[in-house]
Amino acid sequence: MQPAANVTSGDVLDWHGIDWKRVYRTVKNLRQRIFRASRQGDLTRVRSLQRLMLKSRANACDSVRRVTQVNKGHGVYTMTLVM
Repeated sequence: MQPAANVTSGDVLDWHGIDWKRVYRTVKNLRQRIFRASRQGDLTRVRSLQRLMLKSRANACDSVRRVTQVNKGHGVYTMTLVM
């Protein structure tokens, strides 16, 4: 049996066991570090922090939660058939 292709590497997370305050704090801290580095003109650090943000499990969890729970139902457009 092959593992699923859409599963991130590492341990399986219990969705309800995630410490969301810690996730938000981690993502917020990374965003602030990216902003400060870009304001200082340190492009090497900006790129490094952006790479870290992309590989961050906290960012992935936050993104999935936003799509599945927070923004649920927003921007859903239905097509109506005009006759």
